[in-house]
Amino acid sequence: MTEQDTKNERNGAGDSPERKTEIRVRIELGKRFCIFVVALAVLVAGVFLAARFVPRDTPVGVYRAQPYACLHDDANAMFVVTPDHHCFMIYYDEEVGRGGHSNVFRGKWKREEDGSFTFFDFAVGDLPEEHISQMEPVLTGRSYWGGLKTTAPGEPEFFLPRMLSGFL
Repeated sequence: MTEQDTKNERNGAGDSPERKTEIRVRIELGKRFCIFVVALAVLVAGVFLAARFVPRDTPVGVYRAQPYACLHDDANAMFVVTPDHHCFMIYYDEEVGRGGHSNVFRGKWKREEDGSFTFFDFAVGDLPEEHISQMEPVLTGRSYWGGLKTTAPGEPEFFLPRMLSGFL
């Protein structure tokens, strides 16, 4: 075997036309598969990102309330909204000197006519439904599949992401 034959063998020049066609087809299939995987990944990521901006009719869920906690005590926080129009905020910290868990507020929520939601604090006790409009809101905001876009009185607007994959 000559040196030229060895080079041809390594470069595939000595392959039969059927073998060359088979290699070309495999490369094309590999490219198509890679394009499909990338397109699928972009589509899935787009669905999850778009969920943050798709409105919901109810704020019911569990939210990671870290932005709200940073404005106050710099602890971790969780905001829970239940279907029976109750809500509560819990601060929690695992450091020894912080005391573990504490409730920031416990209250009720109601849907406004413009589609937004208002959350009220009832630390003293539950008030009848007709007195809710006289209370000062703790948070106001809109509900999206990805979380709550909220505002506290006198504070900047912040987003509370929904926990548990954002779709519950």
